[in-house]
Amino acid sequence: PQDYSVDCDSAIHQRYVIYAWVFILVYPIGTPPCIGYLLWRSRKRLNPPHAKSEADALSIRAKDQSIAALHQLFYPYRPTFFYFEVVDIYRRILMSGSLILIDGKPQRAVVGLGLSLFFVFLYQTASPYITNPLQALSISGVWMLVLVYGGGMLLISRPCAYSDFGLGMLLMIA
Repeated sequence: PQDYSVDCDSAIHQRYVIYAWVFILVYPIGTPPCIGYLLWRSRKRLNPPHAKSEADALSIRAKDQSIAALHQLFYPYRPTFFYFEVVDIYRRILMSGSLILIDGKPQRAVVGLGLSLFFVFLYQTASPYITNPLQALSISGVWMLVLVYGGGMLLISRPCAYSDFGLGMLLMIA
């Protein structure tokens, strides 16, 4: 539905359009490189090169107060994957915001399924998280995207006879 009370040619509306475009550019384009730079700048403190083991590296970086401001960005990740928050941000941007730019539902579903399978491979191979429960939660989250996009492909392509209700129930249970 359209709101005909909004004049899209008014000066105030045009200012809001510019304001919206600035912030569309700030978050997806500006935030990940800024976070990446902050983490890269502190990489020797986040992944201490002189640490004898991963446990030693975790202990060293836990005691280092100079990186306390970055704690939320690196603490769930193993020292060698201190930068993984940037990877995860790009995953979220790709999977939630940029797929809408692809014309056609079938193409969007195929690209979404391909990307979600790529992220399953990446997260399972890299194993970037410190704890096993967090790793399992992350991997199950990316597998859920595979199910969602796979279900989307089934809904769009209808390769066999099935009920929408049955597929919906299967996706809800999974």
